[in-house]
Amino acid sequence: MNRFVLLAVLLSTVTGFAFAAAAQEAAETGPEGRLRVVYRAPIWFDRWVGPVLSEFEEMYPAVAVEVQNIPHPEYPSRMQLAFASGNVPDLFELNLNQHFDFFAAQGMLQNLQPYVVRNGFPIISFSSAVVDRLSLDGDLNLMPMGAHPGIAAVAYNRTNLDSAGIASPADDWTYDDYLETARKLTVKQPDGRVTRFGTVAPKQWGPVLAALASFGGGWLDSTGIRSALLDKGSVPVYHLIDRLLNQERLAPRDDEMIGHQRASFMGGQSSMCFMGIWEIGTINLGMAEGNEAALAPLPIGPAGRMSAGANIEGFAMAADAPNKEAAWAMLQWMGGEDMQRRVTTEDIGLTPRTAILDELRVAHDPWKAPYVEALLSGEYLTPPIPANFRVGEMRNAIQRNLDPAFAGTMPMDDALRAAHDALQTVLDKPVPEQM
Repeated sequence: MNRFVLLAVLLSTVTGFAFAAAAQEAAETGPEGRLRVVYRAPIWFDRWVGPVLSEFEEMYPAVAVEVQNIPHPEYPSRMQLAFASGNVPDLFELNLNQHFDFFAAQGMLQNLQPYVVRNGFPIISFSSAVVDRLSLDGDLNLMPMGAHPGIAAVAYNRTNLDSAGIASPADDWTYDDYLETARKLTVKQPDGRVTRFGTVAPKQWGPVLAALASFGGGWLDSTGIRSALLDKGSVPVYHLIDRLLNQERLAPRDDEMIGHQRASFMGGQSSMCFMGIWEIGTINLGMAEGNEAALAPLPIGPAGRMSAGANIEGFAMAADAPNKEAAWAMLQWMGGEDMQRRVTTEDIGLTPRTAILDELRVAHDPWKAPYVEALLSGEYLTPPIPANFRVGEMRNAIQRNLDPAFAGTMPMDDALRAAHDALQTVLDKPVPEQM
């Protein structure tokens, strides 16, 4: 029996009949009253819920839905303020990057498991890896809406490969193969000037986390309190990036790049780029005229193939939500098959409902296949989150100290040591009672 299903059975026994009796009348008559929903990313309401919200309102005409958007930079602090003041919404968007672990550990989130058991909601149809990640001591703290395995593919310029007589990357290609392909795709003039780079260096936080994971390294250890930048699995990745940017000149530095990394690839300046599924729609529409893109799986490193920067999006019910029955009704609707299929068909991301992912895999969609495979395999890592929740400060400390090496003005080993020390300083700060 699936571990989570077993927990569900046990929990339903422990909870007993008290919960069911208290909620039976509301469940039979249907929810009513005001339902406050707060969200961060416009994509989840403007593109996903908003266009079909009338369907929910027709199903539950006695529920008045009020929607509020809080911009991304303000979201964690304003949500904390809402909880501290007692002015909590019924539902609010949450994901692994928005301090889900903090809210769950502080008991701010309603355990959804009794509702799952009461209504027979098919949580077993969701990826067990996703459900386990959203559970704490058997409590389901978030209804998953969308998931992605992070950077799980490399986009390449098929036109440039074909013109150079280079075969498309094989499914089992390695980082050595990736480096050799970058060499073949780089075009240099007799004076050494590069007119086309073989790749964009995987130095931004998403791509580098994927490479680090495949080498057995990372930014943090599993406790979230120790820097892993100088570990044996991390140093070779930064040496590889240094080779691409400076030693062999196979990737553009920041001062040479046309726009950001995706723009460099789409514009034809670079021929390969590590990609997340959220970027695929832009690539399909934005490739320079005469250039065709395609996808390859991530290269295989010494520790295997591991995508990283994975995220799980969902909506949580506040533990003190004023209208829990209406909130649960919307969560069931959001997690239902029709809405979850829309997550993928509208190119918002990937649904965590595995049956729908299997449909995509069977269909052999070349633009989704690497991401679907990674998500179904469970071979992915969520972003490293420091135990003191200073995520932004952590990233800034790493980036600020590595930038001179990326620019070729400091030896990589010296920059790595400086980044390691700066990161550890952030990690050593005390855990705040509030973020």
